[in-house]
Amino acid sequence: MAQILLVDYDKTFLNGLKMFFNMTNIQVSTATTVSKAKVLLDTEAISLIYTDWDLPDGTGYAGS
Repeated sequence: MAQILLVDYDKTFLNGLKMFFNMTNIQVSTATTVSKAKVLLDTEAISLIYTDWDLPDGTGYAGS
């Protein structure tokens, strides 16, 4: 099964997206910071990442 990682500082937005994807039987993990997202990437089999550009501890751009 596909697993999506949603990364955004807006918890309300994350919860809305998570509810939508859960209705379609897609597993969802969420993170509100780059550091939390990196931990999830190291511990879970993520198929797709949706990330905001501006996060409290960095950007959603992999090159930064």
